[in-house]
Amino acid sequence: MGVLKSNLYVVPELWKHRISVMVVFTAVTAYLLAVKTIDTLVLFAVGVGVFLVAGGSASLNHWQERHFDALMQRTRHRPIPSGRVNADFALWLAIGSILVGATVLFVFTGWLPAVLALSNVFWYNAVYTPLKRYTAFAIIPGSIIGAIPALIGWSAAGASLVDIRVWMLGLFLFFWQILHFWILLLKFADDYERAGYASIKRVFPLENLCWITFPWIMITTVFSLSFPVVGLIRSTAIVWLIVFANIVLIIMFVRYLVGNETTVSQRLREVFLGINFYLLVNMLAVAFQRVVL
Repeated sequence: MGVLKSNLYVVPELWKHRISVMVVFTAVTAYLLAVKTIDTLVLFAVGVGVFLVAGGSASLNHWQERHFDALMQRTRHRPIPSGRVNADFALWLAIGSILVGATVLFVFTGWLPAVLALSNVFWYNAVYTPLKRYTAFAIIPGSIIGAIPALIGWSAAGASLVDIRVWMLGLFLFFWQILHFWILLLKFADDYERAGYASIKRVFPLENLCWITFPWIMITTVFSLSFPVVGLIRSTAIVWLIVFANIVLIIMFVRYLVGNETTVSQRLREVFLGINFYLLVNMLAVAFQRVVL
């Protein structure tokens, strides 16, 4: 009983619950944008199903990377390398969570959302996770992972996946994910090298990497600003909020680029927090308009 209780305590950590909640938020937002009349049962099923599949995929990632996690400063305290949980428990949790989550999606939302959710597991755990050991550019195909939850929520509403609105939302999430991963590679480059991962620093000089990141910032803002153009946002106030968020993001990154070398780590942390807050503002803006306005 004591072992089971201690294992249950680390389940949220194995599920990477903060990231999984953000995945749910993306899928739910897409559902709200696509549906004409909100079905609370379907909405709840999207939330539960996506959370369990995302959590199961995260737990499987813990199991896959347990030996490499033990070599990195930022991951050595995770449940498996720290010895707080057995690797087999993480694997069975992953299998159970994915199967239950996909079943919930299939039963309450149809086959397409369930297939999309499982395809995201495949892409994250079978493609991106092993690929990043061989190339630092794995972040580009890996960023598809960030876009698929929008397609899950959209299809759960019964809406067409050829609608330009869901593609603009998906492309925004795709390029934001590249930006997110890229900042992580900059921030923890030495840690990744220590664990044997392909390092972007070996491809480009560090001083060039920051400037290479800037185009990803600009592309992400372009798709964010496309929201009112394609009809995802109609409120003038929300449009100005989106514009302001993009201006702040660009200013924040420019400050990082022109700062002095001694504060690189602190400024990278600020940029990383900033891009996560930027995503939250964008997604809350479109969700708020659908639910409140």
